Amino acid sequence: MTAPELISAAIDDALQPATRLTDVLLKVKALAYLLKDERLKEWANLEIGGYQGSGQKVPAYRKVGVVPKVHLIHKFTGQQLPNQSMAVEYLEEDLKSALVSKYVGNGVAEIEHMATQTTDGTIDLPHPINAVVAQKAYHEDWHIHRSWQVIPTNQLVGVVTSIRSKVVDLLFELQDLGNDITLRSFQVKVQETVSKVLHSIQVGEGGILNISHGANSVQATNTGQDSSLNAATGKSVHQSG
Repeated sequence: MTAPELISAAIDDALQPATRLTDVLLKVKALAYLLKDERLKEWANLEIGGYQGSGQKVPAYRKVGVVPKVHLIHKFTGQQLPNQSMAVEYLEEDLKSALVSKYVGNGVAEIEHMATQTTDGTIDLPHPINAVVAQKAYHEDWHIHRSWQVIPTNQLVGVVTSIRSKVVDLLFELQDLGNDITLRSFQVKVQETVSKVLHSIQVGEGGILNISHGANSVQATNTGQDSSLNAATGKSVHQSG
C-alpha cells in the first residue's frame, strides 16, 4: 500500500465512529514509517501505548475533569455526611487543580474501553490528602472518613474525540501534499505539515491518570509536583501513597 492509499484508508476509518481509534492510529504509525517522519512515529506510539513511563508529558487534550467527593464524620457529634462534594474552594490552587482535573496517560484502547462503560469510574484518594483537606477546608471539625474522585465517562469520550479530531486534521493536511509525498524532495514539506498540526499540542505538568478496570485492583498514588495518579474501578480498590 502506498502512502497516498494509506492516508485515504486512514481517513475513511477515522471518519467512521464505529472504527476503533487504535486501528486508525496503527495506520498513522505505518504512514510515519513510509514518510520517515520520526515525530509522527513517536506521537503515534505514545497515543497507542500510553504516556505512563515514557518520560513524555501528557498533551492538554488528554486532560479530564474529575469530581472529588468525601464522606465526613463530625468529630464531636458523630454526625455522618456521606457522598458530599469536596469543598475545594477553600484549598490552594495547586491542590485544588490536582483534585479536580487529571491528565489521562492510558493508551487509546484502554480509554476507548472506559468510554463505553455505563457508569462513571471512581478512585480512592490516599489518606494523607484527607488530613490536609480536612484542616484547610473543614476547620478540623470534621474528620474525612474517605475521599475519592469520580471520573465521568463523558470526559473520556471527549478525550477519544479530541484524539480522533487531531488525527483527521493531520491526515487531510498530509493528503493535500499529493501523490508524490514520499519523494525525498517532499520530506521538508511533510515535516512542516506534521509540525503545523502537532505544534499546538500543549503538555501538562504531572497529574497523569492511569485508569484500569477489574475486581480487587490495587493501585499506587504519588503526590507532589509531577506526580501521577493511577485510577481503578471495580471491587476492593485500594490506594497506597
